[in-house]
Amino acid sequence: MTQRVILIHGPPACGKLTTARALQPLIGGVILHNHLTFNVARTLFEIDDPRLLALHRELRLVMLRHALAEGMPDLILTLVYRESHSESNVADVIDLVASRGALLLPVYLDCPEQALITRVTAEDRIASGKLASAERLKVLLERDTYPPLPHPRTRVIANAEHSAAEVAAEIARWIQTLDPRQPINPSGS
Repeated sequence: MTQRVILIHGPPACGKLTTARALQPLIGGVILHNHLTFNVARTLFEIDDPRLLALHRELRLVMLRHALAEGMPDLILTLVYRESHSESNVADVIDLVASRGALLLPVYLDCPEQALITRVTAEDRIASGKLASAERLKVLLERDTYPPLPHPRTRVIANAEHSAAEVAAEIARWIQTLDPRQPINPSGS
């Protein structure tokens, strides 16, 4: 069975991890979310230190490499794709997935700025050490763009008006159209 890497991306606070958690019961697999490696790197380096991003990138690739080597059928990977800083980071992920013969399925969560600003201060973001400042988010959104991954299979989903469960169900249906041999579990049980 071909391994699938569902790459959920978008700007901070767009709902990547929430969507990944809603998708997991529908398709199975393992979630390798952005903050697993980011928080580890943060123990060594401050937020604006370029070494933080370098270590974060390296740790993410190590985890992905091991997950692919173990033959896990579905991996749900979340990351922030920034146009100015992420090209080589994402290229490394794409190259690694391709080198293992896995199927990359990028999903971009399209969320308007006002919804991002509303979501960024959610208690679960604060508890998990994520960016939780509307002011900091506004600076990031002014400084950079967070477009869909330039990949031929990228699926764009507007998620501001939909629950994570609805978005996850849409992703699962899309995956099934590309790889119909594995049925989805619409109840999540």
